[in-house]
Amino acid sequence: MQVKMSWVGFFLSCLLTFETAHGLTLSGILGFGGSTSSNESQKQEGPFVQTFALEKLLNSRFALGVEHIRSLSSGLSTSMGFTGLLTRFYLNAAPVPLFKVEDLSTTDLSYRDYSLFLAIGGGFAQSSSLPDPDGKSSNAAGLYFSPRVGVDYQLGASLGARGELLIAMTLVGKGQISTMSLGAGIYYFF
Repeated sequence: MQVKMSWVGFFLSCLLTFETAHGLTLSGILGFGGSTSSNESQKQEGPFVQTFALEKLLNSRFALGVEHIRSLSSGLSTSMGFTGLLTRFYLNAAPVPLFKVEDLSTTDLSYRDYSLFLAIGGGFAQSSSLPDPDGKSSNAAGLYFSPRVGVDYQLGASLGARGELLIAMTLVGKGQISTMSLGAGIYYFF
């Protein structure tokens, strides 16, 4: 796991310069919910689900990015994860950084409101945990689909708040993994 994360960090640092980072959004959400993995046996984790995403705002209504969703138990153990691509469609408009009044000319119009969104994620999911005392495994792996709805609100020049209802489930693969979460978090707009 350490090697994977160091390669991801190296890859992101090579790609991200000040010019390419413009329009990127980095978000983290902690939600209440739970995850279930079933194969020969069934295992549940909860009551928390954490979500991390790095997105690029393509226009005023559409963002594309990568996401990682993980279940989190009260003992801080985690054995179920979802990693894939994310598309976010804003129903009214994407959040934009706040402007200072003195930076605006008299011909500029600035609008601030809640930004409602629909999003769809998809990719690879897997669970890894020890077998139960009978030797039956709850480990599963497959391709997942994740619809969600939520709202963004810009708090400052680069910081915003996000609320989200998320559902993720494997569609094909060995076993079944599913999660559901109602969460809140923050995002940083570059």
